[in-house]
Formats: sequence, C-alpha cells, structure tokens
Amino acid sequence: MRLGAKTVLRSAVSHSPPPERRSRTGPRMVILFVPGYLGALLFLGGGTEILAMAIALLPFLIWVSVADLKDQTIPDTASFCLAGLGVIYGLWAGPLELSLTVAVAIAIVSGLSLIGEIIWRRTEIDALGLGDVKLIGAGILVVGSEAAW
Repeated sequence: MRLGAKTVLRSAVSHSPPPERRSRTGPRMVILFVPGYLGALLFLGGGTEILAMAIALLPFLIWVSVADLKDQTIPDTASFCLAGLGVIYGLWAGPLELSLTVAVAIAIVSGLSLIGEIIWRRTEIDALGLGDVKLIGAGILVVGSEAAW
C-alpha cells in the first residue's frame, strides 16, 4: 500500500479510541480483580519469593488494567517496570535462566510484531497493538521461559 509522498509510520499514529468508545465503568471493575488475584495466590500457595513477586506486581497490573480499560492503551512505563521486575527476579534465579528468558521474550515479541505488522498492512486493522506486544514481552520476563510456552 502506497501512502503518497509522505509515509506515516503506524507507531506514530495515535491509537486512542474516540470518547464514545472509552469505558467509564471498566476501571472501577478492576477492584474485583484484586481479591481474585490474592485469593488465587493463597489457594495455589507457593514460596515466599513467589508471594513477594506477586505483591510487587499487583500495583503495575492494576495500573495496566485501568489504563487499558479506560483508553485502550497500555502505558510503556508500566510495561518497562514489569520487565524490570522480571529481570530482577531472573537475576535472582540465575544468569543462565535469565539469558534464556530474554532470548525467548525477544523471539516471541519479534514474531508477534511481525504478525501484527502483516495484518496491519493487509487489512489496515490494528489487530495487535505494539503496547500489547511489549506487555507480552514483559510478562515473559516475569514468568520465565518455561512458562512462556
């Protein structure tokens, strides 16, 4: 598809939905997410480090959920903070595991970005936004390479 003399990159275009599509009640519904999240942690158990990581992740997960429900965007800062927590946890787990996790995250993020770009170029539908892809990459860094599959 040719756009003429000026080519507009997809990432430069604002993807914020029009005001009529923004959710007003969605962000309030996130409050229901917190007890379920904490209840699942208590039910599933796990070590102290998993509980500490889950508690550290909770504010970022709430932030991402509220922003996504309100504006259908995922803040880059939140994805980078989640990725940072994942790297810190990976360093604690061991450098070999962290390097494998980073390689898997890069491979999956690259593949998803490519698929999203192909869909965009063929249909002009933003099927998978870049914010979603970055959040997936950050999530892989948090859960590790084995859980990514």
